[in-house]
Amino acid sequence: MSSAEPSGSEAPIRVCRKCSTQAQTSGEFCPHCGARYGKKKRSKRTRALMIGVPLVVVLIAAGVVTAAVVHHNNQVAAQRKAATAKAHRAALAAAVRQAAQQAVLTQKRAAAKLQRDLSTIERQTLVTGLQGAVKKDAEKDVSNGVLTGPITTVQCQPASALDATSPIANYSCLAATSDTNGVLSGYRFSATINVPASSYTWRLGG
Repeated sequence: MSSAEPSGSEAPIRVCRKCSTQAQTSGEFCPHCGARYGKKKRSKRTRALMIGVPLVVVLIAAGVVTAAVVHHNNQVAAQRKAATAKAHRAALAAAVRQAAQQAVLTQKRAAAKLQRDLSTIERQTLVTGLQGAVKKDAEKDVSNGVLTGPITTVQCQPASALDATSPIANYSCLAATSDTNGVLSGYRFSATINVPASSYTWRLGG
């Protein structure tokens, strides 16, 4: 079955894809069934645009994702660097504080040791003075007939372990008159040393 336009027309002969009818027509629709003869072919430029635009969109999206990843990585690196620097500063500050505390502690220990040393020297000086004073007093008592001499030496020792370091301590002094095989015998004196006051007192008798 076919149809044709009036004679003299230069319309092309077309075959309908739907009903297979041939018709000489310049229309876009089949005069028999009304179906469209076919879609217009897209130009090469149109096809290139249809292919290129999605590709550009994909590339742009990939670039955005890459930039976001790089930005995130830079932020993480910056945060790690800042955290490392903060930890380093904290460790340095802690080391400085520890060094300062150690220096103060060392200074305190040195001052305490110096004080002990001075106290020991002062105590020994007082003991030496006490021994000299007791010997002089005992020799005077010998001269007065109170004691029997001669007084060869005087030795003073702390009365107890506590008195060895106590600021105010009791001492026992021996004014020796004889030495038998390293064993001294003589007269006992009781004494008290006051280290802070740099003074001492004594009396005859234990």
